[in-house]
Amino acid sequence: MGPFLMPLSYSDMSLGGGMSSLINNAVDAAVLKGVVVVSSGGNDGDLACKKSPASAESAITVGAVDRYNNRPSYSNYGSCIDIFGYVARLLVLYYDYI
Repeated sequence: MGPFLMPLSYSDMSLGGGMSSLINNAVDAAVLKGVVVVSSGGNDGDLACKKSPASAESAITVGAVDRYNNRPSYSNYGSCIDIFGYVARLLVLYYDYI
C-alpha cells in the first residue's frame, strides 16, 4: 500500500429492535477506531431515532425509497436518516470464501 492508503473497515448493520444505548455506544466506538458504519433506518414505518443502531450519531443511516423516489410506508423516517436509497427488489450477491 502507498503512504496515503489505509485499509477500509466497514460494517453494514441491519438490526431490528428498539433503542439501545449499548449498541449505539458500540457503533460510536467503532467509528472512533476508523470503522465506517452504515445502518438500515428500519422497516416498520416508525421514527428511525427510536431504533438502534439507526439512531447512533456516527452511523450513516439509510432509509428506503422506491423506483419513483417515494418513501415506502414501511421505511423508517425522521432526522436520524442520513440518506435514502433504492432498495426494492435489491439483488444481493454473496460470496463465501471460507
